Amino acid sequence: MTSSDCRGFGADKAEIAGALARQGNGSARPGPLGRIFRGQGKCRGGTERILRNGGSGGRSCHRGPTCAQCTARKEITRTPPFTGRCLCKAVTFRCEAAPLWQSHCHCESCRRATASGFTSFVGVRNGTWSWTGQTPATYNSSPGVWRDFCPHCGTQMSYRSSRYPEEMHFYAATLDDPSGYQPTEHTHTDEKMPWIHLSDGLPET
Repeated sequence: MTSSDCRGFGADKAEIAGALARQGNGSARPGPLGRIFRGQGKCRGGTERILRNGGSGGRSCHRGPTCAQCTARKEITRTPPFTGRCLCKAVTFRCEAAPLWQSHCHCESCRRATASGFTSFVGVRNGTWSWTGQTPATYNSSPGVWRDFCPHCGTQMSYRSSRYPEEMHFYAATLDDPSGYQPTEHTHTDEKMPWIHLSDGLPET
């Protein structure tokens, strides 16, 4: 993106409320929700996990339990607690709950912030994590968007947005054990670099 920051991985509260209402009266349909629930562990043709930002946090796909797109996606199996750190080990964090979602982001703002081809995130709910070392420095990359980084070594640690006040998005590569990372999709692939060739079979939005 050239004129704004990362669109993030979720929906505004009003969008979520509207989708929940439509789902409740059986009027949820594939098309719009494929855009509204960008990056929320959704079924590309349905409404999988639209309660991620509230309620019980459970699954709810309008196609039902037999939805092939839902069952084909990897489940998040990382066992809490899990921890992470920056390069110099000054900034560290700990999370006591399993991730809400895990996703690769290809937007320009995240790529430039990390000087990488794309970035990988782990989304966790606020109240389940804490900084356990030095508090990171923060860069306000655009209105309502904050990127936390180590003031010593410069490692990018996390992404926050006023659009998703209940969440913290940690960079997966900061995990002490990143081998357990299990992304479920690629987001913002309309901004993907032409020299990035995806072959992992994950959904692309």
